[in-house]
Amino acid sequence: MSFRKSLLGVVFGGVATLGLSGCDKVIYDFNEKIDGEYLSLYETRGGISLEVKKTDGRIIKYNLKTISYIGGKKHGEIEAKVTRVEVTEDNKKIVQCATDIMGGECLKEAQKQFDGYLTKIRMVKQTNLISSFKN
Repeated sequence: MSFRKSLLGVVFGGVATLGLSGCDKVIYDFNEKIDGEYLSLYETRGGISLEVKKTDGRIIKYNLKTISYIGGKKHGEIEAKVTRVEVTEDNKKIVQCATDIMGGECLKEAQKQFDGYLTKIRMVKQTNLISSFKN
């Protein structure tokens, strides 16, 4: 019985190590559909961008500046602030807000939306990671 527990510990420890060792950009590499919306999250020179293709055809692009990495960059936990939002429809920019006097309330709402999307992305990535070593 102790051999089996040791073996399980080695297997789960190895999976955890593999899962975390290659996680420098684990949270930034995401291109999947969630709830019918296509989400593309990626790292840019200035921070992070999230593009959301809505079911009605609009595309919302959130540009964020990374403030800090909680627990270090390898853990994928970030604190990021939305600095610009663009909404396009039929290839035309219909809304744009940035960190200026007019964009304050817009950016507050955009930050809430981004945080919600990031939570969904984390849940999908965790589910995918767990299911990849269960079978």
